[in-house]
Amino acid sequence: MAVLDIIARALKNLGGSLSDIVRTRIVIRNEEDCEGVSRAHGWVFECAGVRPANTLVVSGLIGSDFLVEIEAEAELGFKTMLRV
Repeated sequence: MAVLDIIARALKNLGGSLSDIVRTRIVIRNEEDCEGVSRAHGWVFECAGVRPANTLVVSGLIGSDFLVEIEAEAELGFKTMLRV
């Protein structure tokens, strides 16, 4: 899933990795995508060796170009929380 690749690159640029993620929030446009998105999310984080807390909701997304939005919170040792 491209969105998780974008998150991984952003974390790498900050000196972290997917294993630093502690929480994700997923918004999907179509309910029928729930299982596929959940499987992809689970597989990526299983490979990273971490099981972040997760929330998944079905909601309208702005624009028609995107089907999935993921927000991730990671602990990278900074004094403040960074959201990517």
